[in-house]
Amino acid sequence: MDSISDILGSVSTPSIAARTQDLHALTRAWVTERVAPELLPYPGALMARTLARVRAQIEAVEEQAARGAEGPRGRGASKAFRLVVVQTELERVKFLVRGFLRARIAK
Repeated sequence: MDSISDILGSVSTPSIAARTQDLHALTRAWVTERVAPELLPYPGALMARTLARVRAQIEAVEEQAARGAEGPRGRGASKAFRLVVVQTELERVKFLVRGFLRARIAK
């Protein structure tokens, strides 16, 4: 008879991208920092990766916005919508970073 770990190991699960794992880890760090009575260890590697991705995404959004203003208007609506979605996700990550840092400063 197979053990439960053998059964679970045989089931293929989609791998979660590193960016998604970092976003989940940042959300977890924000929540735990808010509810913990003492200052928790700073997740330096996570914050460095997250801030580097935020900087890169800001640059990409600025480039796309500049190109969109100069480019043809053929598929402008779908590109504009895609840009809005990316900016919204970027603001969500920035909100988590700010909330995490505010929780640490408040302690």
